[in-house]
Amino acid sequence: MNKRTAGSPSPGQELRNFTDREDQTEAFLKHVRARNGATLPILTFYGVGGVGKTWLLRRLRALCADTNPPLPVAVLDFDQTQGGGTYALDFALALAEIRRQLGATASDMGFPRFDLAYAMMRHKQGAGDEPVFRGQGAMATVWELVGEMGNAAANGFPGGNLVVWAARKVGGRLGREMEKSPAVVWLQKKAGNEEYHALRLLTAQEIYPLLAEWLAVDLEEGLPTRDDSACRAVVFMDTFEALQSGAHGRAQRFREREEWIGRWYERMEHVLLVIAGQQILTWREWDRDWANPAYLEQHLIGGLSEADARGFLTKCAVDAPALQDALLLGSVDSDAAGAAPGYHPFTLGLCVDTVYNFKTRNEEPDSAAFALSSGNVNALALRFMKSLGDPVLEEWIRRLAHTPRFDEDAARAAFSSAPGATGDAAWLRLLDFSFVTPGEGEWYSLHARMREALCRQRETDPEGVSGVHRFWFDYWTLRSEREMNEYRGLAWYHQYQTDPEEAGQEWEVLAQAARRSLRMGEHYRLLQWPDALNLAAKGELAPTEASFLTRIANELGDATLGNRSRNLRKAIACYEAALRVYTEADFPANWAMTQNNLAFAYSNLPTGDRGENLRKAIAGYEAALRVYTEADFPANWAMTQNNLAVADSDLPTGDRGENLRKAITGYEAALNVLTEADYPSYWAMTQNNLAVAYSQLPTGDRGENLRKAIA
Repeated sequence: MNKRTAGSPSPGQELRNFTDREDQTEAFLKHVRARNGATLPILTFYGVGGVGKTWLLRRLRALCADTNPPLPVAVLDFDQTQGGGTYALDFALALAEIRRQLGATASDMGFPRFDLAYAMMRHKQGAGDEPVFRGQGAMATVWELVGEMGNAAANGFPGGNLVVWAARKVGGRLGREMEKSPAVVWLQKKAGNEEYHALRLLTAQEIYPLLAEWLAVDLEEGLPTRDDSACRAVVFMDTFEALQSGAHGRAQRFREREEWIGRWYERMEHVLLVIAGQQILTWREWDRDWANPAYLEQHLIGGLSEADARGFLTKCAVDAPALQDALLLGSVDSDAAGAAPGYHPFTLGLCVDTVYNFKTRNEEPDSAAFALSSGNVNALALRFMKSLGDPVLEEWIRRLAHTPRFDEDAARAAFSSAPGATGDAAWLRLLDFSFVTPGEGEWYSLHARMREALCRQRETDPEGVSGVHRFWFDYWTLRSEREMNEYRGLAWYHQYQTDPEEAGQEWEVLAQAARRSLRMGEHYRLLQWPDALNLAAKGELAPTEASFLTRIANELGDATLGNRSRNLRKAIACYEAALRVYTEADFPANWAMTQNNLAFAYSNLPTGDRGENLRKAIAGYEAALRVYTEADFPANWAMTQNNLAVADSDLPTGDRGENLRKAITGYEAALNVLTEADYPSYWAMTQNNLAVAYSQLPTGDRGENLRKAIA
């Protein structure tokens, strides 16, 4: 195998360093250079996948580093395959990650309000550890400080300054760092002391919506000034369409997944938000102010201009006019509107990869062979594979396309079981291809569109596909040594591809066994395994997939590790996806069960609008009762009545007396079935709920209500 000559341009590297896109770059720099007093809008770049939005953001990030002084930068990628799904489900974690990154690039600034509120909220949620705080300097000290202050406040302390006392109790280097940290300094001021005591009285759910505001205040006060510049930091958000994954209806998607960004923006003046995604933002449908480009400036990213595309090809030593014409024809943006077409960087890169394959074999590519219809990624991928001229290489890349991610050891093992110079050369060649995407740490993956095309081509060979998944199952199993680690999760992913029903049942057995044995760390790792399947975002689901989603959601609801809100939001996304299959008409019992479980998840959600969460829960329980009738499903009917009554009694809005009377009616109805003889534990629970409702009833005869409660 011949390696590309030293110093020859690589399409992957050229794309990553591509510096054109002058219009978009200038739109960004206009706001970076804006003077004090200017309004910084949310700047969005949207367009179809493969058009180069991520490469554009990388270029803009590089420009931030070139400013004097360098602009503090944070980057959030919501792509679930890159670990960004958690940010879509829990904006508190997204804000904490932004704070962590900005704190790393602007090391002198502190975030006393946000760090305090975030730590207080997580402690109130019962978190024993917070990975985002681990080893993060000031963030870590606040986590320890809040824990000590909470213990002192609960158990009493000798007196004096509580903050200093807690810091000194920690002792050692960490205690000394605490005493000098921005949070401790701020807490000793009157405003900080007042905020701390106010936070102590709030629930975790009440703190949650304050986080965006407090991070904005910390940024406004702490970001370094930049002469007369309005822009003092930039936050990039990529793969924005992932926020909408698993949610039904645009209104719900906006309210639950996107609104925090708009609210956060409203509280800031000196941070530029840059968003890249596939769809235009339609926020003006809910708030007309977003129609003003001074607040939301949106740019459609089409393909590269012809001049830019030809410039890229020339940089890659593809300079023959006829060959350039053919490559451009296969890379034209079929969605482009107007006179001038655009050209997709992804397909251009794949075309250049193909040309290089011919040249590696000392063959001159035939321009006519590249005359493919535009946007046909499947045909482009097939042509690339044929251009390799080596069935071993072709099979290797197809193998890599079928696993979610791989490292160098895995790639080499997939190429050959025996190490050697041929494998070394293959690995180096692979890294040159434009569709190989580096991930976190040592991980790599193939570009999503390339993976999709190669996997689709293999669908006509089910035996071949099964063989690939068996290979990866054996490989990852061997590396896992049967421990519940990431390798074991990858092995299970490939087991699921060949036998989803058996894999789903095995996963459920493992998860239940870990939970019942209180091996909650293992249980939490198991909950991460199905993420690579991304079933909740899948367009069409089979009934077996819907069933597995409900089982995942049930285990997420029982998880004791991880962020409670994030776990429940993932569960909600799973239930909602399952309901696309479990319709009331076709699967009435499954539909009712899923509606009840979805409602229960909403009723326990500790973040967001409590009233809105409970109204959704009530709607779900009432829907389930259309199937769960007393005559046909007496036990399910009674338990759902009890759940509905709990939601009614907890509802913080509306007429309190009316809500409690509804709850009392529900509890009393449930007790017709949940008798002491047949359901002793449920009977006792419902009796207790009924007593609490009577004791809290603000209307009627107070004495009579209390007598009923006591009874």
